[in-house]
Amino acid sequence: MAKKRKNEKFVISESQMISALMEHSTDSIYFKDLKSRFVLINKALAERLGIKDPNEAVGKTDFDFFSEEHAKQAYDDEQNIIKTGKPIVDIEEKETWHEKEDRWVSTIKMPFYAKKGKIVGTFGISRDITDRKKAEEKIVYLSFHDGLTGLYNRAYFDEELNRLDTERQLPITIVMGDLNGLKLINDVYGHSKGDMLLRNIANILKGSFRKEDITSRWGGDEFISILPKTSEKDARSIIKRIKALCEEKSTTEMPISISLGASTKKSSSKNIYDILKEAENKMYKSKIT
Repeated sequence: MAKKRKNEKFVISESQMISALMEHSTDSIYFKDLKSRFVLINKALAERLGIKDPNEAVGKTDFDFFSEEHAKQAYDDEQNIIKTGKPIVDIEEKETWHEKEDRWVSTIKMPFYAKKGKIVGTFGISRDITDRKKAEEKIVYLSFHDGLTGLYNRAYFDEELNRLDTERQLPITIVMGDLNGLKLINDVYGHSKGDMLLRNIANILKGSFRKEDITSRWGGDEFISILPKTSEKDARSIIKRIKALCEEKSTTEMPISISLGASTKKSSSKNIYDILKEAENKMYKSKIT
């Protein structure tokens, strides 16, 4: 008799724990039937779905809340779980919504069994990891980009130069530039103005080169670009455009001027680093003339 009362007490405590989990957990918890319709969701998921009462979700599917692309992927995953009995553990998925910002979640989905061992639906828990994913993306971005100008950094340039140095990309042109007057701007107006000048020239370069070109900050006031499948003639047109934009964007307080040099690899027998050196020499020659 005492043992029975003990078991009853345990069952009640288990029920209370489940109730507390559904009410207070910050993770999204949900049960779905064999057709991937919501049977039960917790309060946290209701808030994410934009509904006040969790019961409002009963009978609805992901297609009622998420984008069609995300809802279809979720449906396919759940139907596969029902078919195979195999859970999906710790997957990271991007939730896309109809009218809300995309979110990232870490998800566990598993089959939900009736007492006799028959699968009657799915059960899932999702944890929002958007902040972590954004932090990871920022780390990746900064590892390949210059923090001040937003251009690629030298490490990324070196990787791309090796990757693009193939016969298929010929002719490959390298354009190298040295920003004029940066030291003077720093000395007269301060480094904040110098930083502004660097960002201005970076924006001009972004606007002048094509999407497939690789433009990097090479050093303090030096910039370099790889232009796959670009002839000398096309490179001269791009340089002319850069010069025109510099003149257009210049002010009395902040003149924008950059010395540029270009060299083109036309044959696979040429060493790409010799081409780079030629572009650099032409840049310095341009600077002193």
